[in-house]
Amino acid sequence: MSKTINISILFLCLFLVNISCKTDDNTINETIDKTNNDTNTVNLFEPNDSPLNIVNRVDTLKITISIADCGEFGGHKEYIYIQRNKKDSIYARFIMDSISCDYVLENYSTPGFYDKGRIIKLDTVKILNLQDEIQISKFIQRLTELYLQDGFYSNHGNYYEVINTGREYAPFQLHYWNSGNLKDTYYHRVRKLFIDK
Repeated sequence: MSKTINISILFLCLFLVNISCKTDDNTINETIDKTNNDTNTVNLFEPNDSPLNIVNRVDTLKITISIADCGEFGGHKEYIYIQRNKKDSIYARFIMDSISCDYVLENYSTPGFYDKGRIIKLDTVKILNLQDEIQISKFIQRLTELYLQDGFYSNHGNYYEVINTGREYAPFQLHYWNSGNLKDTYYHRVRKLFIDK
């Protein structure tokens, strides 16, 4: 008889626990639905207003593109430095240089020759609006996609580098080398933000 009572008590406890869990699940789901409908609550799973929210006042998102104007020996570079100012606006400094392919071919075996032969063609600063940030974010996302796909590359082509400096505890670095068309990475869209063509 005591075994029957113990088994009955066990089943009763399991039944009560099961009802309690279902009630808690319903309560949790109602709370989530209510929270999602509350206009004053921020949903953590939706993107922030700024696609480049990672950029703060102490670090710089640095994008470097090495264009293969001179084939496998390299070519000119374009730099974008993205920072947040004291007014919390995100701005970008775009620098484009040029280098003579003749100079490159004559000096490519000399260490450090690239920096000596570069001439700055454009150096401009722009406060980024939301659409600009979206274009830059899409470029970085596309670059990440291509990197993860481990796509086609060769010993020459355009080289892309994205680094978030100033974050010793969580640095971000992405390097991608493709051969050819700037449209593969969406960089042509980012470039248009600074160069009117």
